[in-house]
Order: sequence, then C-alpha cells, then structure tokens
Amino acid sequence: MAKERAKFVFVPRVKLWVDAQDVDGNWSLGRIREILDEDTVLVAFDGWSDKYNQPCSFSSSSIAPLRFYTKGYTGQQKITLREYNLQPSLIKLVEQKMILLKRTKLNAFSAYEITSFLRGDLFVLMDDLLTRTYLVLAKLIR
Repeated sequence: MAKERAKFVFVPRVKLWVDAQDVDGNWSLGRIREILDEDTVLVAFDGWSDKYNQPCSFSSSSIAPLRFYTKGYTGQQKITLREYNLQPSLIKLVEQKMILLKRTKLNAFSAYEITSFLRGDLFVLMDDLLTRTYLVLAKLIR
C-alpha cells in the first residue's frame, strides 16, 4: 500500500532538507539550494552532482517533508558526491544548536525543525566527519 501524501505547509528557505522526487520518480534526500519563485525551489540531491539539481514546485507532489518518503542514504551508491564543508564555524553552529535544544528541552523549535536538524544537518556532518576520518586513515595505510 502506497504511503499517502500528508497535508503540510512548507516555509521554504535555502538549505532546508526535504524529500524530493527525481525525474525517474525516485524519492531522495535533497536540500533547497535556491528559491526560484513563490511556488518553486531548486533542489540539490544529497550525494549527487549539481547536474542533477532540479526545480520542484510546492503545488506538485514532487516535494515532501524530510524523511516522509526516504530512509537512510539515497545518493549514488558507488561514488558519493557531497560538498564536504567541515569549517570550524559550521561545527560550532551545530554545537550551539545542540546546546540550545538541550537547554530548552526541545521547545525552541518545531518538530519539523528538530527532525530536519537531527536527520539532516547533524547526520550529514557526522557522515562527513566519519568519511574524512576514513579517507585520512586509508592514506596512512597506503
């Protein structure tokens, strides 16, 4: 039985994590790269190069809240293409948000914002840290 699309309202903003349907009809984790107009955003799919970015309209059924349709990693299986952005300022920002979440007992943000942070920003940051560590160790072993 197919999962029915939930009724939801997006407040689109750049860097918001979403589920988006690609041209082949597959649901993938994506991030809003740009707001094109009042109804359309440009989505960059996690793990895919920019040539796969595509516009998604909120009035269509091609975009949904983060993890509504997706589970786990949805990018390329053989070669992951991700912008590794391990800037100290980004790590500090994530740390500050985790502290705020703890201090406010998760009351400072909506459930969607918390989910987007934990399953989006924090997940990708941890994945990047682990991947970078693996790459450094692989170079040392060679």
